[in-house]
Amino acid sequence: MAKLTLNKSTFLKETRKLESYEKYLPSLDLKRKQLLAEKKKADEACLVLQDQLHELFKKTTHDIPMLGNQELDYAGLLEVEAVDYKEENALGLILPSVEAIHFAEKVYGLYSKPHWVDLCLKRMREILSLKIHILNAKKRVDILGYASRKATQRVNLVSKVLIPESRNNIRKIQIFLSDNERSAVVRSKIAKNKRRLSEVSE
Repeated sequence: MAKLTLNKSTFLKETRKLESYEKYLPSLDLKRKQLLAEKKKADEACLVLQDQLHELFKKTTHDIPMLGNQELDYAGLLEVEAVDYKEENALGLILPSVEAIHFAEKVYGLYSKPHWVDLCLKRMREILSLKIHILNAKKRVDILGYASRKATQRVNLVSKVLIPESRNNIRKIQIFLSDNERSAVVRSKIAKNKRRLSEVSE
């Protein structure tokens, strides 16, 4: 850290820095609060999706108990072919959002599979869709979480390091300049007294 120069120029510089920090801090803290609020909403949205997935699993187990039949082969009947994403701008952050999910469904004969396979495929689509939305929701939470942490670090840096440091520097310079002024006054008085004494002795 550079040594503090105790003069009026540095005093003005530190004063301007302090004014800038104090002006910047409220908007920085507001951004931090907005990010935390947005992250809380993203956390809640993620939990809702996870609850929906849990309920869908329960409903599927209840509605299609035949899924437990180990002899039936479901492999390759349904696959996720592609996922279309779009970008949303939230508080200056680019957040992903699922726009569309494309499935590839294997064609099967009506008599080669049980009648309830159609319902099974419908539920598989719903389950896979929810899983993709959950992954996307978690990604949004991660992005907002990282941005919230960075914003909190910046607020802490300004409020707990830079502002106290500037105030301390200003105080040191004020004390130094005040001491110098007093010393100058004392020196001036001593010089006047010496001149007066020399004039009297002449």
